[in-house]
Amino acid sequence: MGGRATADHDDPNQEYIESIEHQLRLRDDNDPNMDEDGVRSVLQENQGRFDGQLIGFAANDFGQPRVFLPDGISDQNTALQAIVDAIHEEKWRARNSALRDVRDQTFSDVQGVHQCLCAVLQDDGSADYDIDYPSNASYNFTTIREVIGLVDWMANADEQWLDGNRLTY
Repeated sequence: MGGRATADHDDPNQEYIESIEHQLRLRDDNDPNMDEDGVRSVLQENQGRFDGQLIGFAANDFGQPRVFLPDGISDQNTALQAIVDAIHEEKWRARNSALRDVRDQTFSDVQGVHQCLCAVLQDDGSADYDIDYPSNASYNFTTIREVIGLVDWMANADEQWLDGNRLTY
């Protein structure tokens, strides 16, 4: 990928390739660690604001996707699948300011989180989440594919990929 000429800014494909090259340079030059205890702390602090179970998805673009579930959640797979299903059904849904606040706090308080999605699993098994269109850059997701990729990976990956990526708080 290296060695390409500067993008002709009228060519979005070339600009995209250069943005990937830049991300790869950042990954090579920076510490890949996410402050997992920091994410846990934000979720613990905010859990009481919700009538369901607060679940946080956090990704570090240097290869560290994580999901943080409350201790004692009865069935992690079912909980995560409810969130996947809700996102598939509605895609962009920015209407839960409390979840947005938790996400914003995660970005401001925790080192090494580049993408974050907070969700609540309700007692009836349904899920709520908050994600705005990509025009709202504060969400740090460019496409719904990125959102579903993170959530689906944490919900449905083989055990070898989940080891250490599903965490509790």
